Amino acid sequence: MFPRPDPGSAGARAPLRYPAACPCPENPMILRAGLSLVAILMLSACAAPPSPRATPVADEALTFVTTPDCAPGTVTIGFAGDRMRMTTASRHYTLHETPTAHGMLFVAEDDPHTSFWSEDGSALVMVRGKHYATCRMDRPKPYRASGNEPGWLLDLHFDGPGLRFSTARGDIRVKLPTPEAVRSGTRTRYAGHADGTPLIVDISEQRCLDSMSGMPYPDTVQVRHGDQRFIGCGGDPASLLQGGEWLVEDIAGRGLIDASHVTIDFGEDGRLSGQASCNSYVGGYQIGGETLRIPLAMTTMMHCAPALMQQEEHFLSLLRQVRWFEFDADGALILVTESHERLIARRA
Repeated sequence: MFPRPDPGSAGARAPLRYPAACPCPENPMILRAGLSLVAILMLSACAAPPSPRATPVADEALTFVTTPDCAPGTVTIGFAGDRMRMTTASRHYTLHETPTAHGMLFVAEDDPHTSFWSEDGSALVMVRGKHYATCRMDRPKPYRASGNEPGWLLDLHFDGPGLRFSTARGDIRVKLPTPEAVRSGTRTRYAGHADGTPLIVDISEQRCLDSMSGMPYPDTVQVRHGDQRFIGCGGDPASLLQGGEWLVEDIAGRGLIDASHVTIDFGEDGRLSGQASCNSYVGGYQIGGETLRIPLAMTTMMHCAPALMQQEEHFLSLLRQVRWFEFDADGALILVTESHERLIARRA
C-alpha cells in the first residue's frame, strides 16, 4: 500500500491518464478504458454509498463506460480539462488538483474525504473516507486503422512514437505527438497539425468491413489531411468476438436439438472454450490477415444420448474448419468454414 499523500505539500504533477485495474478484496475487477479524450478510469467494487453532499454537474463531452454489475456500486472517473469528474451511485463529484509531496492528488471540492491519488503507475481512491485497494495503472494499447483506394495506415501510440499516418503511394507521411482526444458519445477525435497542415482523425464505434479483405473491425475511421479525406476501419477485430459467451443457435442449417446447449467463448488471452452439446471443450483462436482459425486442444469425455453425441461431433468438426467470421444485420455471429458451412451464434 502506498503512503498517504500530504495535501499540504508542494510538487503536484500532471495527471496520469491511463486505464486502471483495481483488485478489491471481495470483488476483484479488471477495469478498462476506451480511447477517449478523457482517458477514462473504471474503478469497480468496494464503492461507498451515495453522498447527499455530492455536487450535481452538467453533461460534458465526457463518456462514462459501463462496468459489469458485480459490486454493490461503481465509481467512474474521467478527466475534463484540468478537473476530474467522479460518479458514484448516480452522484457526481468535481475534483481539483491539490499540491502534494509526491505523486498527483485530486480532492473533491465539497468533500475533503473524497480523493484520487496516483504515482508511478499505481493509484489510491477514497470516497467519503472509504479507501479502495491499491489500483494498478495500465497504459493504453496502441491503436491501428487502415483503408484502401488509396491505401493508408494510421497508428496511434499513447507513449513514445505518437501519431503516424501515411499513404501507400508515399505522398503523405505524418509524424507528430498523439493529440489530446476529444470524445462525444461513441465518437473520438484527435486533431493536430503537421507542417502547418491540419490532420483530423475521427473514430466512430460503428462496425466496419474492410473493403478488400471483408474482415470486420469494431470502428469506422475517417482521416482528413488538409482537403483530402480517407475512410477505413480500425481497432482489433478480436474485440468483436470477445466480451462474453455466444449461444450457438444453428449448425450448418440443421438448427439444434431441443434443449441442447452449445456455446463459444473467445477469451481476451486467445483461448477458446465452451459447451459442445454433451462435453466441454477448450482450445485457442488466431486472427491474422483475412482469416480466423480455431485449433481445438481437448474435450471432456462424457457420454450422452447418440443424437447429442452426433451433434457435438458435427459442431466440433465445423469449428476446426472455420476460416473467417461475419455478422448479420441483427448482430448474430456467423462462423464460416472452408466449404462455406456456417455456425450461427448470438450473445448469451
